[in-house]
Amino acid sequence: MPFIISGPALPKEGQIHHSFAFVTDIAPTLLDLAHVPQPASALNGQRIEAMTGRSLLPVLRGESTTVYPTNHPVGYELSGNAALFKGDYKLLKNLPPIGDNAWHLYNLRSDPGETQDLQVVEPDRFNELQEDYANYARTFGVLPISEGYEPIAQVQKNALRNAVLPVLAKPVIGLLIVLGLFWGWRRHRTLKGC
Repeated sequence: MPFIISGPALPKEGQIHHSFAFVTDIAPTLLDLAHVPQPASALNGQRIEAMTGRSLLPVLRGESTTVYPTNHPVGYELSGNAALFKGDYKLLKNLPPIGDNAWHLYNLRSDPGETQDLQVVEPDRFNELQEDYANYARTFGVLPISEGYEPIAQVQKNALRNAVLPVLAKPVIGLLIVLGLFWGWRRHRTLKGC
């Protein structure tokens, strides 16, 4: 995915860099551009997670050709979908309906469309990247996904519980109070008329 950045701190204009970078590199890059140090491991006595990304400025300024060495794995997991990037390779697993919940290996340089699964052709690399992903998962506390987990259904449940119900709670309670008062008033009038 392209990332476009421009500004006076970047002396070279109109250049394309093909080195791997990840979304976690954006914040360290912006902090570096602003000459702001990355946050410490605590703020106001509360522990905070350290940034895992790297500044892209050395590459953007022409001081380096890569953000990550080719032997440095970069892992990712979101709702059971997982990936690990290392050098030109990507290990990938997507849950249905997008994927088949199986691991696949791709060479992004020769196959940017991820059309040729290389796990059978390069079994040693496939196993190496799976081990790297297992290390990533242990290091960052990735939790296993329950059998039958459906991300779209979970998003809908979370939206109902965290967004819809809190918004509707006060009006519904108010309506119930008004109906209760109305019912009480009508009952009182009916009993009084008898």
